[in-house]
Amino acid sequence: MKYLALVGILLTGCVGQPESVVPQVDRSKYQVTIERDKWGIPHVHGVRDADTAFGFAYAQAEDGWELIQETMPFYRGESARYNGIDAAPADYMIHWLGVRDWVAEGYASQLTPKTRLLVEAYTDGLNYFAEKHPDRVDRSMLPITKEDVITGFVVRHLMFYGFDQVLKEVVGPTRARDVAKLTADLGLASIPIGSNAIAVAPPLTDDGATRLMINSHQPTDGPVAWYEAHISSDEGLDIMGGTFPGSPLISLGFNDSIAWGVTVNKPDLVDVYVLEMNPDNPDQYRLDSEWKNLEKTTVDLAVKIWGPLVWTVSRDIYRSEHGPVMKTDHGVYALRFGGQGEIRQVEQWYAMNRAKNRDQWLDAMRLHRFASFNFVFADRDGNTSFIHNSMTPNRRPGYDWQLYLPGDDSSLIWTEYLAFDELPQVHNPSHGFLTSANQTPFAVAHDRDNPNQSEYSPTDGYPTRMTNRAVRSLELLERLAPISREDFAAIKYDKAYSPDSRAGRYLAAAIAATAQTENELYQQARSILTAWDLNADIESRGAALGVCIISVE
Repeated sequence: MKYLALVGILLTGCVGQPESVVPQVDRSKYQVTIERDKWGIPHVHGVRDADTAFGFAYAQAEDGWELIQETMPFYRGESARYNGIDAAPADYMIHWLGVRDWVAEGYASQLTPKTRLLVEAYTDGLNYFAEKHPDRVDRSMLPITKEDVITGFVVRHLMFYGFDQVLKEVVGPTRARDVAKLTADLGLASIPIGSNAIAVAPPLTDDGATRLMINSHQPTDGPVAWYEAHISSDEGLDIMGGTFPGSPLISLGFNDSIAWGVTVNKPDLVDVYVLEMNPDNPDQYRLDSEWKNLEKTTVDLAVKIWGPLVWTVSRDIYRSEHGPVMKTDHGVYALRFGGQGEIRQVEQWYAMNRAKNRDQWLDAMRLHRFASFNFVFADRDGNTSFIHNSMTPNRRPGYDWQLYLPGDDSSLIWTEYLAFDELPQVHNPSHGFLTSANQTPFAVAHDRDNPNQSEYSPTDGYPTRMTNRAVRSLELLERLAPISREDFAAIKYDKAYSPDSRAGRYLAAAIAATAQTENELYQQARSILTAWDLNADIESRGAALGVCIISVE
């Protein structure tokens, strides 16, 4: 009897999966065709842009409904309802950031009517597919909403510049960094493994052509694998390229006049503040000699425990004037970050997708809605551009912003970003080439064409490190000039390490350090590495050993 009573108590906290209604979409509102080429790539054409968005959603769903569906709980902060306790921290993060609140508060007021029409047509396309294919659909996740789509844009942009890594550091077992004092600043050193984009134009090309290489390093499956498509409309939309599942627009690609590639950058966009808490009230923090109350809310997280049973767990969320707050055993921290509260990424992608020339594309870039990403642009008229895009905070100078900041000084709570035209960029370089391979923005062209690093404040936190891919591509672009079509392809498929890269120098140092060893195994390894030409060919014995010693970059 006691056992049954205990079960009864436990079950009072449990609920099943939510009941959802499959929406009935009026297909007659949308005039669109989907044609697939011999590779299966969808070519979607609508009368209006909104018609195209409806068809684009349907085509994506045909090819990967399950992938789109599996991302929805994450964007809603409901992953644990479907995937169990391990997904609960991600759910908490979504609610802690307040992303769904940003979207709910800003959707109608911040997005233009035309953009809202596009997004809502896209969700109609997804829901129409769900209606017609009930065998592929988990009804509990329906309907897909406009808020889901916008939240997807917001969260992807935050994750690409590494916000989640800073959050993991903050909630670690010990404090990861010192608190900054009024002193000199340092540059940002970290950089991810990522993508390449190279543009060449006259006078560098031997045939007068302008070429762009888009070589984005994304996984071959999953929510950030590229989905290729061509979308067009009678309203003038016409672009082909890649996007992520769940997006109504192309992220990188081309039309008959312009093209652009995208690479990941990781400028310093996250600032961590150490809050001094009131010893008599754990929910108050000091700011400018006053005790301020933390804003406190509670979120109910649904966690799958067994079969259809879901347990609800309540957790508190705190915010200060700086931003969301995390209480840990080693301190209380507030975070402020680039893109905080920004939901208009879709507006900029839409403008870029509709651009027909360089001026229109640059106007779209000046909307400045993306927190990060490098862009390399080229057009049929021979124009090329590199833009180190970022929502870089306009910070007070004199502090080392790579450390944690004192949270009691309101002058350190920045409220503006650097303007787009203040960001590092290169337009129409005189030597005819640009290369972006996740390196510093101050070494993307010939030395005489690069931005001058001394003109930028260290507080801006721009990357300063070079990758092997950057060093190697700059070497090849200068060595092979003038660049033929065949040269350009060779640069794209090059597999070598540069001796002047960090990896190359490290390997040389390792060989030198073992010069006097009598260990036979070390001598054999040294002999192999000394003979290695730094090419990572599949047949290379040196490459097999060398890449175990140096990092892939």
